[in-house]
Amino acid sequence: MQRIYILDTTLRDGAQTSSVSFTVQDKLKIFQILEEFGLDFIESGWPGANDIDTQVFEEIQSPLKTAFCMTSKTNINPQDDENLKHVISVANIITMVGKSSDFHVREAINTTLEKNLECIASSIKFCVSQNKKVIFDAEHFFDGYKENTQYSFECIKTASEAGAEFITLCDTNGGTLPSEISRIVSECVLAFPDVKFGIHTHNDCELAVANTIAAVQAGCKMVQGTINGLGERCGNASLTSILPILTIKLGYDCGKINSNIAKISEISRKLSGILNEHHNPHLPFAGSSAFAHKGGLHASAVLKNPKLYEHITPESIGNKRKILISNQAGRSNVISMLGDIGITNYTEEHVQKIAHELKKKNLNGCTFEGADASFFIFANEIINQNVEEFYKVLSYKVHVERRYNSHGKLCTFSEGIVKLKFNDGKIFLNVAEGNGPVDAIYNAMHEVLMGINPKIKSLKLNDYKVRIVNSSFGTGAKTLVTIEFMNNQNQSVFTTVGASENIIDASFQALNDGIKYFLILQK
Repeated sequence: MQRIYILDTTLRDGAQTSSVSFTVQDKLKIFQILEEFGLDFIESGWPGANDIDTQVFEEIQSPLKTAFCMTSKTNINPQDDENLKHVISVANIITMVGKSSDFHVREAINTTLEKNLECIASSIKFCVSQNKKVIFDAEHFFDGYKENTQYSFECIKTASEAGAEFITLCDTNGGTLPSEISRIVSECVLAFPDVKFGIHTHNDCELAVANTIAAVQAGCKMVQGTINGLGERCGNASLTSILPILTIKLGYDCGKINSNIAKISEISRKLSGILNEHHNPHLPFAGSSAFAHKGGLHASAVLKNPKLYEHITPESIGNKRKILISNQAGRSNVISMLGDIGITNYTEEHVQKIAHELKKKNLNGCTFEGADASFFIFANEIINQNVEEFYKVLSYKVHVERRYNSHGKLCTFSEGIVKLKFNDGKIFLNVAEGNGPVDAIYNAMHEVLMGINPKIKSLKLNDYKVRIVNSSFGTGAKTLVTIEFMNNQNQSVFTTVGASENIIDASFQALNDGIKYFLILQK
């Protein structure tokens, strides 16, 4: 089994993502997660280039921390280069980027081809003389190779002879095709059989993962990438996809990662959480929809044998199968969903009725797709018609007013009024303010229910989304509201939906389902 080394650059190249801004604490948390996962190298930033990366390298003591830098400038000897001296003082592993394209040598750094080679050689030799391990990133290699193969080969030869342990071939602009990657890497391996090559690709043509796999199969022994494909422009090669392919599908030895690959989905989600971003459900392998089946035909087949519609088992990479409920749902979808939400006392008549009612609801703009909690309430009302009602909503009202506050600033105020009747006959009327009409209604209900069941204090609104179902009706269009709740007691998350021509009514349906579902779980 061939050994493939993995360099993660989430904390360095991933920091170039337009929506990402790592704090020191973010980087320290992510580094610990990646270290436990079993990566070979963790490129943690460019110490000396900014205060955050400098502090990160002071805090991290792990031997896996890898510092990024560039070759010294043409007019500076490496031993006098303050950036290089700083990098070698804080890390034992250095990723050094240098030009390998004659076009970039002439146009970007305005020097001669010979002088660039001298910079590559002297910079690497200096670091190696200080007992540092050097990974040389040959920037713009594939573009340079196609323009001037001889010069790109000279860059490889120079870096290798200077003592670089790995030479990474970079598709910096992300425009190379898999067939080109395969051919060029093969030619490099043939020309330099003793060199250990790596691959670093960008996703501008949505080929970063395919290009990386092609490079490995052509002879590269190191892979560089980021979790979830973070990176500038369209991102870097996603290790979230690459690692399952290398270990599960192709059988390569990626060290500790082979035994930890089932953690990849969790790591993917944790990174999104640290960045305060919603996890992309459509990520291959790690997304919540990666093993979701919506069509009745697919769902039926998967329940018979998962291999019919799944290329690997979701459990192998820490994910799970989902059978979705929609207007395309058949009997198998319903049975699977009932099992997922823990309802077992159903009959064939119940299944048929649920499937029928689902299609009617969908015609009216309501879908339970991804909203397990609302489906639980809906199915219970059909199967267990005597399901306990914790309370009955007698009425609710929302008041929104735009006026000047006590400081003379024009503000919008929202007030919610709700009247609830409980099983013991008591009726409560409550008024509360909120940041908006939905928040105001929720606060009014929440305050009343706190006196009945204090555990509801842990129920929080996590996310709120609105989608217009039939936009051709303009302001009278059907509105679908989705609300994600979190139970702070155990950090569990569940989702509800509501549909109506009135956005407040749709929101109230989803709110009410969420509260009911939470109270049922507390029984």
